Amino acid sequence: METGLYYYGARYYDSRLSRWISADPALDKYLPNGNNNLQGMGGVFNSVNLDVYHYAGLNPIKFTDPDGNCMEMPPEDLDAFNQGTTKVWNSAKSFVVGAAKYLAWSFSRANLGHVSEERANELVPPPTLNNDAEKAGAFAGWLSEPAIAYYGLKASKRSGGNNIVKLNKIANKVNLTRGQRARINTIKEISHNWEARKTISGNLLDAGHVQKIKEGLSGLGKARDALYKSAGNPKLSKMQREVLSGYVNHADSLIFKGMRKIEGK
Repeated sequence: METGLYYYGARYYDSRLSRWISADPALDKYLPNGNNNLQGMGGVFNSVNLDVYHYAGLNPIKFTDPDGNCMEMPPEDLDAFNQGTTKVWNSAKSFVVGAAKYLAWSFSRANLGHVSEERANELVPPPTLNNDAEKAGAFAGWLSEPAIAYYGLKASKRSGGNNIVKLNKIANKVNLTRGQRARINTIKEISHNWEARKTISGNLLDAGHVQKIKEGLSGLGKARDALYKSAGNPKLSKMQREVLSGYVNHADSLIFKGMRKIEGK
């Protein structure tokens, strides 16, 4: 009996429907197995292969399927296709490399603390970006940096870690008022001076030493109170409030250490 079906070897083809009448026998070869050369021009990553009854990728003008196993492309078109996918893949890798270079450089610079721009460039030179894709990746890294630092700060808080470096990174990107930045700078300056001169970590020397600590405590207290009041503004974004609260907490920590140093504990 005439069925109107065409036999290709692996299965039958119904020309009226432009579809195979049985599932693709090469389906298992579409699955990743450590080999990048998947059948069906991309395997399961080529969405058309998810239709296991399709003929020639639903594009019989461009593709063929001579034996019913999997679609094929003419050699000249296949070469162009492979070159295109290779170019896209290389660009994607360069993009990721560019983002990683920028973020590694940026966080290394943050760990330097208070140094001049010239000295910072000597210690941590800007990354070399070799092509446009790496430059685009670096720009994406710059755009994502506040969010990365923000969630890093939250994780650091949960783990009880030192978060001042992450906090400084966010503060540099968040939109704050001139007064807020002035108070943040006061806290950062006192913190840096105390750390550099071991004001609260070294031995308590004399009355002059105690006086310096008291002056620092006074400045920290005023800056902390102003930021605490400012953080209560309901118009602030979540990230702005997080930054201000972070510096309030940092000032509290410094004040506590300074008081204990004066008390001889």
